[in-house]
Amino acid sequence: MSNITKILIKNPVIMFFLGFLLCLKCFALSTPIYPLLIPPDHKIQVQIAATEKDQKKGLSGVPSENFKADQGMLFCFAKEEIKVFWMPDTRFNLDIFFLGSDLTVLDIERNLPFYRGFANPQKIPRTRPIKAQHVLEMRADSPLAKKITKGMKLIWLHSKDLNQTISNAHLSQ
Repeated sequence: MSNITKILIKNPVIMFFLGFLLCLKCFALSTPIYPLLIPPDHKIQVQIAATEKDQKKGLSGVPSENFKADQGMLFCFAKEEIKVFWMPDTRFNLDIFFLGSDLTVLDIERNLPFYRGFANPQKIPRTRPIKAQHVLEMRADSPLAKKITKGMKLIWLHSKDLNQTISNAHLSQ
């Protein structure tokens, strides 16, 4: 056994720190990113929020520097129904796109203000009720978000179709 290995094993602080770094690496690998096309040729990278746990968390607590202008979060639901989205503990304003099952943009709420924390739930910004199957959130200051218009059909670019990707997300939980 090398001297470095002996030092690492005997020092619980170093072992904790190395374990923490390993957990962060595993977490980063466990949130896949999928390409979505804004016609004609603008790609965004989306994370899928298909499980109830992921949907409740959403973008809460995500620092603005960790969510780039070419990123989005796609909330996927089993069926089209009335949705009301709210932004507790967000760090940046959002554009929210309500989508049909085929990713056609049905409605848009632009520049919903961020709200730090969960206190005073009645003050947390909410969208109006809108019927949709999927919902895409992007930074309101994203030039790519500005290119999305009502009636536009976004295009899923991953090799597995969206429904299969959603099923896989449910199975991995």
